[in-house]
Amino acid sequence: IKSKKISRSLKICQISDFHNHDHRGFQEKVYQVIRQEDPDYIFLTGDLVDSRKTKPEVTLNFLKRLVAHYPCYYVSVNHEHRVKYLEKIHQAYRNLGIHILDNESLVLEEGLELHGLQDPRSQGRGLSKQDMENYYRKLLDQESFDPQAYQVLLVHRPDFLSLFASYPLDLVLAG
Repeated sequence: IKSKKISRSLKICQISDFHNHDHRGFQEKVYQVIRQEDPDYIFLTGDLVDSRKTKPEVTLNFLKRLVAHYPCYYVSVNHEHRVKYLEKIHQAYRNLGIHILDNESLVLEEGLELHGLQDPRSQGRGLSKQDMENYYRKLLDQESFDPQAYQVLLVHRPDFLSLFASYPLDLVLAG
């Protein structure tokens, strides 16, 4: 990322919809590409586990390798919220050093702000598209965006990009 709002070039890696995957050495291939690219940050935009075939140890082993080299930031979404022991998974992520940004924001470095929105389905399964849009709008309306800083949003649902575009965000990374 190059922008006049930030003082240096940044390389970001986004991982989404991992779903405990490790078929035919998938994790190793992804890990090697990430190491080769050597990003400044890794942003995890949800569905790292799969609620239908939850094997958190598969995902934890992969994440453990990543956090040894890179700061990682995560938002939880629909598959995570269907898992009965979500708080245990979140605690395991925290223990690894992963920053969970469920409806939180932080300054990553001077001129770079990161916002994370938890999935609307965290509120329940029966939400309409309008309910989900209202959920996102309410959270974004509460945010304060420094116009001098580069604003990054981590979210899972790309189907609300037109809504996100109506806010002073410079980059939206969606699952």
